[in-house]
Amino acid sequence: MGIKGLFPYLVEAAPKAYNTSELKRYTGRRLAVDASGWMYQFLSIVRTGAAAENLQNNQGAATSHLQGFVFRALKLLEAGVHPVFIFDGKPPEMKTAVNRARRKTREHAAEEHAEAVATGASSETVYKAASRSTVVTKEHSEHTKELLRAMGLPVVEAPGEAEATCAQLCKEGHVYAAVTEDMDVLTFGSPRQIKNLFDVEGSRARQPKPAHEIDLERVLQCLSYTQDQIIEFSILCGCDYLPHLPRMGPKTAAQLLKREGSLKAVVRAVQAGKGPKGCLLPDEWDWEAAKRIFQQGPKELGSCEPNCAEEAPNFDRMRSLLVEKHQFNSSRVENMLDRLRKARSPGGAASSRGIESFFQAPKRPRLSPPAPPAILASSDPVVIDDESQGLEILEPTWKCPKCTFANDVQRSSCEMCEHPQEAKAWPLKTAVQPIDLDD
Repeated sequence: MGIKGLFPYLVEAAPKAYNTSELKRYTGRRLAVDASGWMYQFLSIVRTGAAAENLQNNQGAATSHLQGFVFRALKLLEAGVHPVFIFDGKPPEMKTAVNRARRKTREHAAEEHAEAVATGASSETVYKAASRSTVVTKEHSEHTKELLRAMGLPVVEAPGEAEATCAQLCKEGHVYAAVTEDMDVLTFGSPRQIKNLFDVEGSRARQPKPAHEIDLERVLQCLSYTQDQIIEFSILCGCDYLPHLPRMGPKTAAQLLKREGSLKAVVRAVQAGKGPKGCLLPDEWDWEAAKRIFQQGPKELGSCEPNCAEEAPNFDRMRSLLVEKHQFNSSRVENMLDRLRKARSPGGAASSRGIESFFQAPKRPRLSPPAPPAILASSDPVVIDDESQGLEILEPTWKCPKCTFANDVQRSSCEMCEHPQEAKAWPLKTAVQPIDLDD
C-alpha cells in the first residue's frame, strides 16, 4: 500500500517536486526495481479471463509472472536501462497485524472473484477482484529470481522491506532511482522515485497515465519538512505498520501537524477530542515504533555490499527454464533470446560501457524554502481530505482487452497473451512536453 494518498497530495501541494517522465530518459541509468508490485500485477493478469490459457503451464500453474518479468526486463534493456531487481525479505514484526488483515481481505476478494467469473462480469470487475485476491508464494519469487539471474540481471534479496533497500541503494549511489508504486520509498529516504514507469496505474484505471519522477529533496523543500517530519506526516496519512485512522487524509494530517507542531502533540490532541470528528486512536497505536522502522530501514543493508553488476546471460539456462521447466512455447522463447542477445551484444542498447558516468544525478539549483505557514489555533477547524485531480498523459499505447497488459501502439498483438489488437482498444495518449523541474 505504501503511504495512503501521498502522491495525489504532492501533485497539489508540491508540484515542483515531480515531473512527467518516460523510459527513454533513463538510458544509461541503473534503476532499483521493487519486484513485489510487478509480481502482483502479473499474477493478477492470469486470472482475468480468456487469456489465462496462454499464461499457464500444462498443470494450470501460473507463468504470467515469468513472462511479464522477461518482457519488462527486455524493454528496459532495449532502452539502455540497467535494472536491479529487489525482492522483499522478512517483514518487520509490526507488519504482522497488517498482513493478517490483508489475508482476510484476499479471502473475501477470492469469493468476489469466483462470483464475477461465474456470472460473466466485465473484465475490469474480474481484474479488480483478481488483483485484491492474488497471493504471491515463495515459489513464485524463487522461480522469478532464477530466471532473472539466467538473464544476467542482478537480483538483491532485501533483509527486510524491498522499499527500504531500494532507498538505501539510491542513497549510496548504486542506482539512480527506485522504481516502485509504493510512496513509502520516499519515507525511507530514497532521493528519487520513479512511479508508473510501465503505466501500471493506467492498466488499473482504464485511462493511460504518464510516469513520474519524484525528487525527495524538493518534496521536503516545498512542504517545509525535514526527513523526520515527512516520516511523521506519512505515519499520520496511513502506513503499512499501523491501522489507518478514520477521517484522516494527507490534508487533514498536514493541518494537524502545522497546528500541533509534532506527531506526538497530534496524538495527544486526538486523544483529547481535538482531532477530526469521528477520528479515534486504536489501542497501542505505536507511532514511535513505526517511525523507528522508517528511520532504521534504509540502514539495514549494514556492511553488506550488494552486487548490482550485470553478468553474461546464460541462454541455454534460460531456454531450459522457460521451455522445459515452465513449458513456454519454444518459438516464443527463441524470440525472447534473440531480443536479449541483441540488447546485450557489444554496442547494443544495454552495453554497460560508460554507465558509471551516469550514476550521479545532475545538479539542480536549490529551491528557497517557502515561508512556513501560520500556526493554526487549536480552535480552528480541520478540513477533511479530498481527492486530487487527474494528470496529463504521454505516448500512445493500447490495453489488451483480455489480459489488461499495456502494449506499444505499434504492436498488432498483445506482448503478454498474443491477443490481436482491436480497433480503439485503448485511447491514444496526448503528447505533452515533460515538465522541467527547474522551470
